[in-house]
Amino acid sequence: YDDRMGWSIGPNRRSANGLYRSGPDAIRVPHEEVAVTVSEGKTAIALVGDSFTFGEEVRYEETWGYHLGELLGEGVQILNFGVPGYGVDQAYLRYERDARRWKPKVAIFGVFTHDLLRTLTVYPFLANPQWDLPFSKPRFMVSDGKSVLLNDPPLRPEAIFSHESIFELPFHALDRGYKASNWQTNFYHSSYLFQMFASVFPGWSAVAPDFSEKAIVLTNASILKSFALLTAQEDVVPIVVYFPLRSDLNNGRTSAPPMVIRSMQEAGIAYVDSSLCVLDVNRRDRFMPGGHLTPLANKAMADCLLPFVRQALRQVAVGREATMVESLPPTKVLDK
Repeated sequence: YDDRMGWSIGPNRRSANGLYRSGPDAIRVPHEEVAVTVSEGKTAIALVGDSFTFGEEVRYEETWGYHLGELLGEGVQILNFGVPGYGVDQAYLRYERDARRWKPKVAIFGVFTHDLLRTLTVYPFLANPQWDLPFSKPRFMVSDGKSVLLNDPPLRPEAIFSHESIFELPFHALDRGYKASNWQTNFYHSSYLFQMFASVFPGWSAVAPDFSEKAIVLTNASILKSFALLTAQEDVVPIVVYFPLRSDLNNGRTSAPPMVIRSMQEAGIAYVDSSLCVLDVNRRDRFMPGGHLTPLANKAMADCLLPFVRQALRQVAVGREATMVESLPPTKVLDK
């Protein structure tokens, strides 16, 4: 349980199959008890996102983050803050609270289509009953162009299961996985739901929950705008990267779906579409059984991102030089 994002990576953990490990700082590492440090003279690059960023189904040394670090060389430190199951909202909150304190100079925000849908959930098990996640999560709502964070802090698992009815769970009607018809058997239930909705969050009671594509786009765009603003304020170069799904590529899609494109356009943020990068990998070697990138596809992803990250690092270097020049007395600038 995490009182900000709902769940997160725990410190010094090892998965049952030994594939995943975290260090004392609760980020993914190659071995347990490995404390991650950013040495003086190195540039920190923070990765945030879901399981594609975390590198699910592959070893640490097979993730695109690891390969990217190897390609960039000794002067860079990759910090993987990815968490399986995250939506765009949780990835942003993870950056805001956890990644920023490492003072990265480049922040890579990984997104795939389902992340946008997860942003409009409160209880992931409603939309994904197969998930073994007994958690709730925060929920951003956009009204009059402003984002409001609800269910903050998220309910603990024991608090969720202490309720006898789904109607007692706060904000359940704001979850896109909730369908009243699945839970109601008569008019009494419908009336009870209306009363609960009005009493728990009266500020929203006059408006029915909106789960349309427009709402998905506007909500996620608002979060991505906040990410862009936050990084700009701290002189961090942001890179947003889209990961394709197996179903997208198998259906002949060579770019991000319209909903993703619209979200990026609404946010006014540039992004890297990695669809063609994965398409360069032999079809049978692109995805693992669970749908995540194979080691080969992870390597292709790193190769694809390399020029964009190098460009970002050049921006960082120019910014540092400008700061140094501004801090020198005029005579020193002329002498130079």
